Amino acid sequence: MINSKSMNKAGIIILLMLPIALLSQTFEEFKAKQKKGVQQIQQDMNAWISQRDKEFENFLKTEWGDFNGVTHSELMIEPKPVKPPEFNSSHAPEKRVIQFVKPMRKNNIPDPLLSKDIDTVNMIINKDLSDIVIDEIEEVTFYGVQLMLPDLNGICPCKIDEVKRSDLSNWWKEMATTNYKPILKSALKYKDRLNLNDWGYLKLLRFIAAQCSTSRTCQELFVWFYMNKSGYDVRVAFSGNNFSLLVPIKQDLYGLTYQEINGSNYYVLNDLKSDNFKTYKKGHSRARKILDLDLLTPMQLGHDIKTRNQSLIFNLKTYLFSLDYNPNWVEFFKDYPQGELDMYFNAIASDEYKASLKKNFSEKLLQLNKEDAINFILRYVQYGFEYKTDDEQFGYEKFFFPEETLAYPFADCEDRAIYFSYLIRYLLNINVVGLQYPGHISTAVQFNGSINGSSLNFKGDQYYMADPTYIGASLGGEMYEYVNKKPQIIIVN
Repeated sequence: MINSKSMNKAGIIILLMLPIALLSQTFEEFKAKQKKGVQQIQQDMNAWISQRDKEFENFLKTEWGDFNGVTHSELMIEPKPVKPPEFNSSHAPEKRVIQFVKPMRKNNIPDPLLSKDIDTVNMIINKDLSDIVIDEIEEVTFYGVQLMLPDLNGICPCKIDEVKRSDLSNWWKEMATTNYKPILKSALKYKDRLNLNDWGYLKLLRFIAAQCSTSRTCQELFVWFYMNKSGYDVRVAFSGNNFSLLVPIKQDLYGLTYQEINGSNYYVLNDLKSDNFKTYKKGHSRARKILDLDLLTPMQLGHDIKTRNQSLIFNLKTYLFSLDYNPNWVEFFKDYPQGELDMYFNAIASDEYKASLKKNFSEKLLQLNKEDAINFILRYVQYGFEYKTDDEQFGYEKFFFPEETLAYPFADCEDRAIYFSYLIRYLLNINVVGLQYPGHISTAVQFNGSINGSSLNFKGDQYYMADPTYIGASLGGEMYEYVNKKPQIIIVN
């Protein structure tokens, strides 16, 4: 809407530019014409959106195709160490420089394509919702945060526990006639306010859907509709009587069936009991974004705290730690899809956790030189967590984000490497790379001094091995069984 203050300024400028013959037009008449122009623009926008919805409804009735999904094999194919080895002086490191190390493959979608589509789609959505007023009356709690939502009654017309492909077109049409825009505007507002990434936004919509309906089918259809209205090309897949959301995701994921469509990997989120499924061939014309699961800025979830007490003996002195973490973050990550390791190595942590790290480590590290400071953190991670593989602890592969490591009783090699990498970068501001061997994940730390041990050259800098699973090993130490193997580099920004 154009307020009076801005209209006054605009009016003065335009009046000065008008021919003298038109100055007899009153300012009120001028404002009325301007208002009518804004209303016409909004009407045109609504008509355009209705037309796109109508096209999509018709498309859902006819244009479907058969797809054969595939699944990425697990990232950790080779078995991990059952028990972490301890450093032995007979395996004392010698100077060795690893050559021809190559970076791991990166995400399957180029960033420029994402940026272009995001800007275009968001501009349309923001324009469409600019005049929507939100009357927030319902209070709910989402990962420790109190949300105020609009009235949810009547916005989910679905009353079924099973959906058929022939139902989708009519369901979309009925949903599009509800007063859905206040919910959409509210959800997008909280996505921004809580600093949620795309996976967090999908979880937010699932949370809102659960407030509207007890039917899982209706909830998933609700998410499908609102994700599309938010600009994401989320689709629906059917296999017999089973259906699932089909979600385009930037990162390569493991353990989920997917199909490449127009250069993007679309992942089946719910088990269809088969790799063969049907989905429509073309998405909604204003839904062009794909989900990005990177977590590069801190979410603003509830500021709760849990504490883990630990200790370390280093250079014959005992150090105590009382480290805080945010249980809302840990809960958020419980169903996070398993993706490429760089997604975890590059993830941010909560404000509570970062503040606790500074409080516990800063003074201790100031008393040490650079090499000792690195070894101090290395020893802390080596001895601070009991070792168990994910299969032993969970029954399936689960990579930890940095903060999760504090919340669970056991941590295996990649969890330790991710955790150690975060500490070195955050506390010492030193560059790190991850290293992937067959069946093992480790790290290397940028260090320009000369020490005995294994190192590699990366982008013109020297990185020494630092293995948080090689118990008692110092900077430069590399597990004996991997000495003649060349790892792949995991780039950590």
